[in-house]
Amino acid sequence: MGEGHLRIARIEMLRGNPSGVRNHLRNVTHVRHESFAEAGKYYARIVDIHEAENLLMKLKRELQGSEVYENRALLKLLEGEIELAKGNRERVFDLLSDAARYPWRCLYLQVQDSLGQAALASGHFDVAADAYKAITKRRGFAFRWQRPDDWIMAEYGLATTYEKWM
Repeated sequence: MGEGHLRIARIEMLRGNPSGVRNHLRNVTHVRHESFAEAGKYYARIVDIHEAENLLMKLKRELQGSEVYENRALLKLLEGEIELAKGNRERVFDLLSDAARYPWRCLYLQVQDSLGQAALASGHFDVAADAYKAITKRRGFAFRWQRPDDWIMAEYGLATTYEKWM
């Protein structure tokens, strides 16, 4: 149930419908930690910082004592998205650069996308290009049935980066 609402919230976000995003995110319950981090990312992207921070606190409580790389990356991903929503461009760049350095697989594409956006917003065009290229190089991995837009959005992010950089 929760995963389906998360996917629909993503579609609503791509459609530019913040109220639709919010309505579906409210129903994201009983999901894996990486899905909670992704839900928090979406709250931050629609600038609902309060809800994003609530999910961050929930994740911190649930992950306490389990400081593996993947969990650290989840927390840095969500903290970075919250900082981006607050306009703290350099702080978000540092957090998401750290998240992208951890060796892990869950949410790899989402972290690269967030890093690309943060790097673009803070003028680190070379890092933004590398982050989007990391997604496009994994086309088969990025072009999955539940998230078919990852590869397409990475191509768009790369084009936007080159447009601003060159």
